[in-house]
Amino acid sequence: MAYAMGKISVIVPVYNVENYLDGCLESLVAQTYQDIEIVCVNDGSTDGSREKLRQWAERDGRVRVIHQSNAGVSAARNAGIEAATGEFVCFLDPDDRFLPHACEEIHATLSSTGADVLTFSATYISASPGPLWLDDALSSRDVDYLGFSIDILFKEASRPFVWRMAFKAGFLAEHELRFDESLHFGEDQAFCFAVYPRSSHTVFSSKILYEYRVQRPGSLMDQRYKDLRSKMLEHACVVECVYADWERLGILEQYCPLMLSWGLDFVLTDMLRAPQDDFAVIAQRLSGILCHFFSEDTLGQLDTEADRSLAANLFRCPQAPLLSRKRAAWRFFRCRYGRRLTLRWLLTRFYLSSS
Repeated sequence: MAYAMGKISVIVPVYNVENYLDGCLESLVAQTYQDIEIVCVNDGSTDGSREKLRQWAERDGRVRVIHQSNAGVSAARNAGIEAATGEFVCFLDPDDRFLPHACEEIHATLSSTGADVLTFSATYISASPGPLWLDDALSSRDVDYLGFSIDILFKEASRPFVWRMAFKAGFLAEHELRFDESLHFGEDQAFCFAVYPRSSHTVFSSKILYEYRVQRPGSLMDQRYKDLRSKMLEHACVVECVYADWERLGILEQYCPLMLSWGLDFVLTDMLRAPQDDFAVIAQRLSGILCHFFSEDTLGQLDTEADRSLAANLFRCPQAPLLSRKRAAWRFFRCRYGRRLTLRWLLTRFYLSSS
């Protein structure tokens, strides 16, 4: 496919956001860099979003609208990627905003460096304090990586939000990179783990280009705090997808201790407040994934006794008693984050889930 050189395709997945859509699109048409196309994918909205999109398309010729039956944010983003004609591709969620110079910075950085991937910084707006990890997750430092380094995923602020990233369209096409439409929570995380190992040149920028709205009522992020069991099961699916992809790439074995530890952390971050029945279901699911991709010999390579204890309990599931697994999980988080931070984190999660 021939891409329009210099053009940036901004993909906006839209679903029932009529109260926020004007602010989102206003931030795009007001960009200091004007050579953009705004690809809005209406994912079966049932509110006034469809009409607003029609009005915006009439107002500004750079706004293109695609309509589809409701299939989820991953399908909407994939439809946007397929329709994009620009040399560069990035994403904007419909309740968020780009800062005025965002596209100018994206174009300048990707054009001057030739990088496949740019990850920039963001700020957020929220009626209440955001999650404890959010400030760090949104703040990149200025650094370039030629080829893949595991530090990209575990030492840089590289994930889990794809709207902090911009890509060469040709890079996405070459590697057939798309969002997994079977995932409803954590699809960004899986996409990040697929993108970075395939990138020949990745640039991180400390410049703040994006304004993120934390936990809009009715958003997926808001729903995930209210459906803990579904969230953890979906996160288990994300881990399984990432492990399978890295196994196909031939790099899972090379990084197996780190990836095993990440999988434990990612799936079980909410398990300490999970009801007993939910905990047992999640432990059983994760146990099956770990036993498929790793052997018990991997346990000896984990960094801490807490990691080894939790992993051992999961490998032995369902034989390991539930209380033993919960105690192992508590030791895992206390060792990783400290007792005080773990308790603070649990209280924050409880507040978010009950508010």
